[in-house]
Amino acid sequence: MTSRSQCDYPRRILIVDDYAAILSWAARSFQAAGWQVDTAVSGIDALARWEQLVAANRQPDVVLTDAALPMLSGAALARRLREHRPTLPIIVVHGQDLVASAWADILCTCSVSVAKPVSAGVLLDAALRLTARKSAAA
Repeated sequence: MTSRSQCDYPRRILIVDDYAAILSWAARSFQAAGWQVDTAVSGIDALARWEQLVAANRQPDVVLTDAALPMLSGAALARRLREHRPTLPIIVVHGQDLVASAWADILCTCSVSVAKPVSAGVLLDAALRLTARKSAAA
């Protein structure tokens, strides 16, 4: 796992999950690693939160989303966010039933998909890798 000391600036993450226990666990894990965390309970909630964060100049560096969200799926959320920021790093957590074709246009070099069950360390490492790519490209 990548150490907290390798976080050379405060990183921001938007975590989206409709299960309160998972959302809380993921938020605590990222906060403990020094991340600034915002959360949303659905794809629609995530879009509203994204707009608030952008307006406040607190745009997330990465989005962590469940693939299976109510009302607006993780894939639809990712597409909508990419309309605003085409290279947005996105981590998609999914069950074994992920349909690759539904994610083909989303999963690219700035995205990672992770199958459940997943550990906090795997998610933190993925987020650090994705934000390190962003830092290197800037």
